[in-house]
Amino acid sequence: MRKIFTLRNPLSHPILVGLEYIALYYLGYRLGPFVFKSSLQTEFYILLCGLVLLWLLIKINGYSKRELGLEPFFEKAYLAPYIAVVLLAISLLSLGKVLGLKPLPKEVAPIPFVVIFSLASAFCQEVMFRSYLTQRLQILTRNPLLIILFVSLAFAWWHTPFGSLYIIMGSFMFSIAWTWLYLKYKCLVLAWLSHAIIHLTLGLLFVF
Repeated sequence: MRKIFTLRNPLSHPILVGLEYIALYYLGYRLGPFVFKSSLQTEFYILLCGLVLLWLLIKINGYSKRELGLEPFFEKAYLAPYIAVVLLAISLLSLGKVLGLKPLPKEVAPIPFVVIFSLASAFCQEVMFRSYLTQRLQILTRNPLLIILFVSLAFAWWHTPFGSLYIIMGSFMFSIAWTWLYLKYKCLVLAWLSHAIIHLTLGLLFVF
């Protein structure tokens, strides 16, 4: 079993990792408007910083690709539940559009950029929350309900700077599904792709 806390990796305690993510995001969103012209640039900056932090922590703890859910890379047998999550999300987002909800401010960007941004953002978030944070929490507890609840609360809190209850509740609800599926299948790629599709749908319907 991996050690929870050592002098070599004092920042990789499971609880501290979650707090680091939140602090990083809030710090970025408080300083971002003074440095960057758009929320997209701010989010890219935050994700880049988070990815660097995550890479360092993964290297320090020596996690393998299999432990992080990157091997096996893709399993067709796991497709059905992820497709169900995507269809449910698209249905709820479409309903929100019909009801005239405006959960996010409008941005102007070319479609190729939107696609790349959705893929990059979803990948960073899935590695940070589903992969690494879940691994660290499994050191503290083997209770899947506690892991799912903690990860989902952290994931919802990660989205609070958007100031939209629609986004926050949606993040919490779909984080429950993604974290449960990750614990069951350990397939990060499908979580990433389903997250990216939902992210892209949200952007096309409400942002771009």
